[in-house]
Amino acid sequence: QNKGGGILLFQTADKAYQVTPYVGFRTLLKGTRSDGSRFEAQPFMPASDAKADKPARRDMFIGNNELEIEESGLVRITTRIGHFVIQAWRTEGIRPGVVAASHHMGRWRLEDDKARSWGAGKASITAQQNDGGGTTWKLKREQGIEAYDSDDDDTSRIWWKDTGVHQNATFCVQPDPISGMQCWHQRVHVTPAQPGDEYGDVVVDTAKSREAYLDWMSKTRPAGTNDSGLRRPLWYARPLKPNPSAYLLDD
Repeated sequence: QNKGGGILLFQTADKAYQVTPYVGFRTLLKGTRSDGSRFEAQPFMPASDAKADKPARRDMFIGNNELEIEESGLVRITTRIGHFVIQAWRTEGIRPGVVAASHHMGRWRLEDDKARSWGAGKASITAQQNDGGGTTWKLKREQGIEAYDSDDDDTSRIWWKDTGVHQNATFCVQPDPISGMQCWHQRVHVTPAQPGDEYGDVVVDTAKSREAYLDWMSKTRPAGTNDSGLRRPLWYARPLKPNPSAYLLDD
């Protein structure tokens, strides 16, 4: 009927013993303080009150080998061409044993007064030649987002600080051999952060990036090597699909 009563979450026995080590027991409490004010709390969740000096400790276990990472601790995600550093966060909204990171976060800018937006933090970029014959590029976070004056009054109401981590650069160019579309999903290694890692670090090796690109290109066939006369298959789905004539190769 309403949210005034208790909330019970049930799992069948075959599921409960699997998920409890990851999500714990969800307990919601309501109470009254000595001054008469009321409060609501989840005692086994991390403290959300900025005044709390002893937030609950929670650990994260990932995969069969039980990689242990403290929640809000730093994690290094390593791809074929580099790595990025993010914070761990556990949520009931994802299957136990699965990790995910949004590649829609972490927009950045290099200048204080240019390219400002709701989600662009300040960053710096450095480049250094490496032993592999390429260049190692490093994007380093300097500060998050903060309120600022603009023609839009809402920019003065920005209350959040974190803009996330921009991981796109660590994904090499991986063209699908048939359609030519970019293959975003890839194998990664999830490990605790290494000494010197800082939140928001993004590191990419251009030599490894080109190596991966050439590897994928070797799996493709140039247009015109079949009898179809098409640039791409007609069945390739697109949000705004062009006229079939646009798929034809030039004579």
